[in-house]
Amino acid sequence: MSDSLQLENQQLREAVTERDRTIQQLQNRLFEQGDVMNAMANQLTSQMTNQKMSHIEELLIQQNAQLGDLQKRLPSPEADESTPNKRSLWHRLFGR
Repeated sequence: MSDSLQLENQQLREAVTERDRTIQQLQNRLFEQGDVMNAMANQLTSQMTNQKMSHIEELLIQQNAQLGDLQKRLPSPEADESTPNKRSLWHRLFGR
């Protein structure tokens, strides 16, 4: 092989080696960016879950307050005992 061909062959090998090194660096950057994106997605999901949980807790507190209000409106058990005994459904339907 002539010296010029050997020199060209050596330069091409070095260029291929440099290209492979660059490709490897770019792949590593992509993997790092993918890891960052996954971490951000996980954080966002966690924040959204926390917001949903807070909203659910607020709704439960509101419902408990509404239930408390409704319980206050119910007649007391003593009031039920003071009413005269009503006839049973059977007596009311058939008059017995």
